[in-house]
Amino acid sequence: MHSDVPGHSSGALPGPGRSLSAALAALVRLPAGSWALVLLGAVVLTRLAALFCPFFATDEATYSALASRILEGAAPYVGAVDHKPVGIEMTYALVYAAVGRNHILFVRLLFFAFLVANGLVLSRIGERLRGDPSGRLAGLVYVIASAWGLPGDVAAANTELFLNLPLSLAALLILPPAPGGRPLPWRNFLLAGVLTGIAMLFKYQAALAGGAWALTTWLSEGGVRARIGRLALLLAGFCALTAGYLAYFAFSGTWDGFLFWGLEFNKSYVEALPIGLLLWNATYYTLIVAGFWMPLLLCLRIPSGRAARFVLPWAGSMLLSATVGGRFFPHYYLMALPPVCLLLFVRPIPVAAWRRNLAVVLGVGLTVASLALAFTWDQVKPHLLVHREAFREIGAFVDGRTSREDRIFVWGNSPEIYYESDRVMGTRFPFCNYHTGKIWGTTADDVDATDTEQYIVPRAWTELLADLDAAPPRLIVDAAAGRLDRFDLHPISRYPELARRVAQRYRLVGKPAGVPVYELLP
Repeated sequence: MHSDVPGHSSGALPGPGRSLSAALAALVRLPAGSWALVLLGAVVLTRLAALFCPFFATDEATYSALASRILEGAAPYVGAVDHKPVGIEMTYALVYAAVGRNHILFVRLLFFAFLVANGLVLSRIGERLRGDPSGRLAGLVYVIASAWGLPGDVAAANTELFLNLPLSLAALLILPPAPGGRPLPWRNFLLAGVLTGIAMLFKYQAALAGGAWALTTWLSEGGVRARIGRLALLLAGFCALTAGYLAYFAFSGTWDGFLFWGLEFNKSYVEALPIGLLLWNATYYTLIVAGFWMPLLLCLRIPSGRAARFVLPWAGSMLLSATVGGRFFPHYYLMALPPVCLLLFVRPIPVAAWRRNLAVVLGVGLTVASLALAFTWDQVKPHLLVHREAFREIGAFVDGRTSREDRIFVWGNSPEIYYESDRVMGTRFPFCNYHTGKIWGTTADDVDATDTEQYIVPRAWTELLADLDAAPPRLIVDAAAGRLDRFDLHPISRYPELARRVAQRYRLVGKPAGVPVYELLP
């Protein structure tokens, strides 16, 4: 058996290299249960900060606020608005339904479980592609490398690392058998289609993996009729899941909200990005990701035959998915990480020892650095610490003036206040970017941007004012007036209709952390 340590060849390694190879050779031969514990240990060690830090990204606070409102009976896109698919907010909601709202720790624990499960699936795929236990290392590398990066991208319980599990399961189901092996059961293709649809519920771009599965299926062994049948089942599974998803909105009376916020708005979201900024994003963020993934890139091996027909389409489709929308944010690339990790182990051809050794050193350094960043992110970016302290102070103030059943409305982009106060959103919007034109990933989201009106969504204002009129929240928090989260130029006073309602129905009751808080008049 060839060792799967990059760069290993018999008699070629120095003492430390031989020790590492021997340790990994023993590791990959552990029983399945022990291997799962190894993966769990790797996840916990590389993501220890997640057990102590409340939020690594505003996205987590947004999903938390949406989940809490959904648990109160609000329907996605109608009573709880975001332009993403509903998979991630429903995941948070399911956790909160089980343990109580605003217990983010339990979301993180589920996140850990997804990472371990994905590592196990990739271990199985790697072992089957490689033909020996060393392929298991693909799963271990995945759980470690998924933590390499800036905390807001890799430490947050965001969509990409959740959706990777159903995609990896789909990949395992359609993995072509080794030459001479038994043909895959037909049901595998149907289930793979369903799993790809489930992944799409977290992020629309995940559907591109279906193209990879189709190409792999078509290039696999078998007659034309058999391949067409498998493709039909793959498509049928995907369409069945998609049809069920659409049927919910069609028959629950929420179709219009889903059509606008879940689909139509995304078109304008993409079109808001000028070509120059798109090219800048592509260059800047891709270089950042390449830097963090350097240990992987040093050891990549281009597969051939069956492995090439399987891994390369998967990797290509996921890299393509990172480009959709033109933002190229680093966490988008995490969708490509599973097939990239497999590319390290699909061939028994050793990588040069110097590359292997450099990759190990860089990998250890990135693991330590990423964990340290996660623990000290507030200190690395001091404004985050200022905001976090403000959120806690405001949350304590709100908690002292309201009961847990009262609703509040936070103007700005500070959904962390809902979490810190343990209060449910008083309107359908967890943030006010749609109302101010501060669209993410564009210059309009800069703190000093003055020309954001062109991106304002009129429907958002209609729905917000309707919510405020129908059920006025007990408190309104003007986080923008407190200069939180880049909303410095967008206090309530800038928007006459909203300002008029606040002046007529509310009174100022305090300014915790310099943020005006208004209470509904009796």
